Amino acid sequence: MLPAPPRATFAELSAWILARPTLTAALESWLLSRGRGRIGIDARILGSVGPKAATDPIRDALRLVEGEELFERRVALCQGETVLAEASNIFAPLRMPDEIAKALKTDAVPFGRLIAPLGGHRLHMSAEIEREGRLLVHRAVVCLGDGTRMAVVEERILPAALD
Repeated sequence: MLPAPPRATFAELSAWILARPTLTAALESWLLSRGRGRIGIDARILGSVGPKAATDPIRDALRLVEGEELFERRVALCQGETVLAEASNIFAPLRMPDEIAKALKTDAVPFGRLIAPLGGHRLHMSAEIEREGRLLVHRAVVCLGDGTRMAVVEERILPAALD
């Protein structure tokens, strides 16, 4: 039997996330690289999905036009019963195909898995290690393959993602 790889750091995981198009893709490939990829990533919706008022930073990041509607969805990203991360997805439903916007409002499917067929990518906003090294927080704008800005995400990656 091969020994387990040494415990990773949030700095290593942060670099891994920055090199992937979505947190879902990053976590799935990270877990696989660490010998933990037998079970995929699932999402659990935290609270209700609903309209979200645009703050100036979100309005600027998404380049919103007057009257454009936003929704917020908060999820826990899990592998089995283990919560690896919690994420807030603030998205502009009219900027994406109807079936994806509907799924984001109603289905417990990871955001990254839903948008993967669109060939999207992330525009990195910030990455911080908080709570005395016990929480990694990434903020990014998620774009469609053509560059259309469709969401702002805040992802809080928990120590369980490192184990």
